[in-house]
Amino acid sequence: MSERLVYPHPLVDSREDGVVISQTSAQRVALDAARADFLVSAQQRGRRPILVTHAGAVLTEPLVRVLREAGGAWGVQSPEGAWDGLTGRRLTRASAARREPVREPDELHPLSLAADAAPHAVRIRLFTSRRHRDALETVLGGDIETVALALTGSLPAGWGVHEPSGMAWDRDQITLHAREVGTPARYLVVGHSDTHPLSAQLSVHRTHKGVEELCEILITIGDAADPATAQRLALLPAILERLSDGVPLFAMAFADLGRADLFRAPRLARPTWPLAMLIGAPGTRILGVDPGEFAERHNGRVVGRHRVPAILLNLTDADPASAWGRMRTIVDEIGEDRLMKASPALSGLLFGGGAR
Repeated sequence: MSERLVYPHPLVDSREDGVVISQTSAQRVALDAARADFLVSAQQRGRRPILVTHAGAVLTEPLVRVLREAGGAWGVQSPEGAWDGLTGRRLTRASAARREPVREPDELHPLSLAADAAPHAVRIRLFTSRRHRDALETVLGGDIETVALALTGSLPAGWGVHEPSGMAWDRDQITLHAREVGTPARYLVVGHSDTHPLSAQLSVHRTHKGVEELCEILITIGDAADPATAQRLALLPAILERLSDGVPLFAMAFADLGRADLFRAPRLARPTWPLAMLIGAPGTRILGVDPGEFAERHNGRVVGRHRVPAILLNLTDADPASAWGRMRTIVDEIGEDRLMKASPALSGLLFGGGAR
């Protein structure tokens, strides 16, 4: 197929060697159908997509996620210069964004370190990986429901394949759609609450034993100075314990300080810290660990049913630095290679920067 038949895509403003550039003057940029098609098409044809915005623009979580998956970058242009919206790296021009790591402080653009005027809050970022039989009785979306009810007090509001996620929340309909389109499949989920907004992604992948459901959930839980926020943070181990029913592989919960509205501004993100980790019964078998001994070594406990025990590790009693130290010890004992084999998607989140 010729280049002319593939591009120009309606959102392509210019092209360079191996790169397609899309510019927008919008204040809030979402993963609508056209932008999703732009990113996926670029990835499929081996081109690196670059999204260029002005300094006051913000992106939705789903757009940031898919932009990263497509190998793309976010270039930010302002009268004071250009920088990479994901790394903060100073650029000669916004369209040259490459998401190169920053190694020296002077490589950062000062505006990438500037305070964001929008309200900030403590957010929970929770990842789950669950196995299902490829059977008619399988219903997707249970983990998102459990987490949403526990932290927002209501079920999710809607779902869709693009933003806005305008179809009313219905686990049966999501499951039916995934069964009809086949795997892999991806769905975006939003919550009801204005005070505790929720943004989630549900992905379905086929495995040799059935299907694996992956969820990434982001929820604002409150102001850092509010005692109720600390109480919600303390709930995370109990919430992960509820997820031990069925056949979960893994679940992990992290906290961070970020925009309360869940948008991403072109500023350096603040570090996350781990709160809790669940290693489900299949996970313990794949990793080759004894649940009782492993839990005892890491101040955890065995949960779930007696015949299919899971391991729950609670890190909420530690400060962020100590929590990361304990998490590093746990991962070192398991081994990154074994964790990668057990759940490549979760390993990518841990070691590829998705949790941070």
